[in-house]
Amino acid sequence: MRMSLRHLSPAAAGTALVLATLVAAPTAAHAAAPRAIVLSPTGSDSPSPSANLGQMQIDASMGRGYVIDLPSEDLLVYDVSGAAPRYLTRIGLGSDPVEAAVDEGTHQVYVSDRVDNTVLQIDGHPASPTANTIVDTISTTGIGGAGLAVDAGSKLLYVANTISSDLSVIDLSTHGVARIPLPGAPSDVVTLAGSNKAWVTSEAASTLTLIDARSPRSSVVLGGTPLSLGIGAGGISIGTRAGAGPFDYRVEMYDTLLALTHTSAALDSKATSFATDATIYSLFVTTEMGQLHSLRLDTLVEQGDPMTMPKASSVAVDDSTRRVITTTSALTGGTVTSYDVTASPLIVSPASYGAGVGMSFTAAVIAVGRPTAMTFSLASGTLPPGVALDPTGILNGVPTTAGTFRFTVAASNGLAPAAESTLEIVVAPSGPTAPTITTATVPNGTVGTVYPDTTLVASGSPEPALSVSSGTLPPGLEFDERRAHLYGTPTKAGSYDFTLKAENASGVDTHSYTIVIAADPASVPHITSAPPADGRVGDRYPTVTVTATGTPAPEFSVSSGTLPPGLSFDERTHQLAGTPTKAGSYAFTITADNGIAKDSKEYRMTIAAAVTPTPVPTPTATPSPTPTSVPKAGDGPGPGAAGASRVSGPGAPGSGLLASTGVASAEVTLLGVAAAGLVGLGAAAAALASWRRRAS
Repeated sequence: MRMSLRHLSPAAAGTALVLATLVAAPTAAHAAAPRAIVLSPTGSDSPSPSANLGQMQIDASMGRGYVIDLPSEDLLVYDVSGAAPRYLTRIGLGSDPVEAAVDEGTHQVYVSDRVDNTVLQIDGHPASPTANTIVDTISTTGIGGAGLAVDAGSKLLYVANTISSDLSVIDLSTHGVARIPLPGAPSDVVTLAGSNKAWVTSEAASTLTLIDARSPRSSVVLGGTPLSLGIGAGGISIGTRAGAGPFDYRVEMYDTLLALTHTSAALDSKATSFATDATIYSLFVTTEMGQLHSLRLDTLVEQGDPMTMPKASSVAVDDSTRRVITTTSALTGGTVTSYDVTASPLIVSPASYGAGVGMSFTAAVIAVGRPTAMTFSLASGTLPPGVALDPTGILNGVPTTAGTFRFTVAASNGLAPAAESTLEIVVAPSGPTAPTITTATVPNGTVGTVYPDTTLVASGSPEPALSVSSGTLPPGLEFDERRAHLYGTPTKAGSYDFTLKAENASGVDTHSYTIVIAADPASVPHITSAPPADGRVGDRYPTVTVTATGTPAPEFSVSSGTLPPGLSFDERTHQLAGTPTKAGSYAFTITADNGIAKDSKEYRMTIAAAVTPTPVPTPTATPSPTPTSVPKAGDGPGPGAAGASRVSGPGAPGSGLLASTGVASAEVTLLGVAAAGLVGLGAAAAALASWRRRAS
């Protein structure tokens, strides 16, 4: 059966909004039972002239709530510590505020602005002298900042930049910004306090990406286009749209390792906001058509018919008071309303327990609801002889008979209807037995592909506890000791060995397993650049850029060997450059690693010795002959002057140097003039050659 949802007038005293549901069981052993969730209005406020209000962000420890008023581009501040939300003030923001986030550790409020590409920091501590004022403006260095999330524990602020297609990671201690490129335009981001992780959706790529330690770790393709995003105790909630029209709107739930855990039934329109109350196992969802849905947190089964509200509504949960606070928008004005929430019980215990004849047995039946005080009783069936159920939900005793005993437990907290769940206790015969692990092997996996949910089984009485006692699970996989489940999404290729231990009061058993995780072929890096050329000492080496494929893009390093002295490898630009300083043969290995797989390539280079230049001989000057007096024609003996000597000294004709070489007297005259004028040897030779040409 389905129970209808009633919304009575908030103005009437004692009125209540009731969401009633037929809750589907988490396992076959749990019987389906009706459940009621009651929202009782405690007060409301209509801030004038606000008409379009965003989702409230709550600083629970300070009792403060913050809402962006889009028409005025103001931030409205509320006191939400009391029964009714009380308006305090409004703070003028930038040109296009999009989202707000609260750091509950420092009580600072951050607002993203996608036009100015900044984040405004607002002091939200009520006792601060700068309370409710903008104390800083932080540049994202990206373009089109929309989604915003703050990790209070890690002091990191995340901004999804839709236009520049990256994620800004801002260190709140230094305001340093790191930009992480992402495939597709990121549309929103969420985080968990102290996790140093963020989860980013992309409408363009229909993906959810895990950012771990400021780098992309893995991504999954969603069942539809992500239109909204939230995070809470149940996991990561995503409102999706599939099909080409009419559209199919649903909520998909993922764990923190990107494994899909649940998908809701179709909604009336796209989901616009999420709020989680883990203490009653409820996920509240608003839609574009103004519907408020209540989904069971662990199954996403609808808890009754949706409540009708004005369009563009949103919902939040105050973790301190556990009140639900909604904001609604309308042309006549927006409204902020708070509700007290009560919920009938829901039994969430395991469906089966193990015991042994003659051994002490104790187990607790667990139920959630509000009020939290529960009374338990045996509704039907038979408990094992020797075991009793007390009103607080404790099963206790010493079984005396072996067998499987099924029974139904009822839980009541004063709000109808009571919850019922069928449980079983399997009693092993004749006392305890040591555990034996019966799962022989576990499946292998592939990077980026959800690992098949694997249950590891061990016999023994009482039921043994299972744990990983040694070795290493593949990164991205986790072992749930309570459910004995191995699950997750592998993030790194390799072979991984681990040992499982099963232990009870009677003994211990161990079993070793090996899981081989294959790399996604599209993700495996491969170095594609050609080997570098040889070089020479003293010559600047031409810059070589090392390239590789792989998603995400790999990081490079010199993993072994020695670079030639004078050369260096820049891991940031992936470039080899410098000027060699020493001749020789060198071998080194460069590795490309993107966190999923590695590729290494060895390079060999020969550096030749520097070239020694050939020396140029320096010319030696030839001594010039000493000039002597040369008589003019007709002076003294000889031709032209009887009795005059033509040349005196050792160069006289017939016996001297010039006579023996046949140099004419005019040549002697020219050489004498050259020497007297201090003309160089080359100039004298040129003059001599010129004279000879004229003489001929």
